[in-house]
Amino acid sequence: MCVVGYRVSMVYFAVRDSCYQAAKSQTFTLAQSNAAAAWTRDKNAWTGIDPTSSEVIYIITQPINGGPEQKTATKLPTSPGPDPAVNAYFIRLIAQTSVEPFFYGKWQGFKIPGLTAPIPLQMTYQCFVENTAGLTQ
Repeated sequence: MCVVGYRVSMVYFAVRDSCYQAAKSQTFTLAQSNAAAAWTRDKNAWTGIDPTSSEVIYIITQPINGGPEQKTATKLPTSPGPDPAVNAYFIRLIAQTSVEPFFYGKWQGFKIPGLTAPIPLQMTYQCFVENTAGLTQ
């Protein structure tokens, strides 16, 4: 069963790496491509992770003085542009995947995720944006 835990850990590291790559990119367009490249590279490096997995990247705008966050999957408008004095900006990456079970088959007629059936996963990671001006590009 440690193999299943190992595979889940590898998905976590792939999500984390993809989010880091996006958060330090100069523009949001580059962040999307850097995250996709890191996600593909990392998930293909290990066995047991669904090769058809997907990831989505969002810009999270959190007002510093409180209030609800805003989430967008597209770059921010240029007017008004991002204002770090008013808002904190984050990149949130959400991955949908599954990991292979310990073995395929049935155990007493049941399919048990992790033991005899794949485990579906949705993992989320969030990083502070390093270049807020690039969120409009």
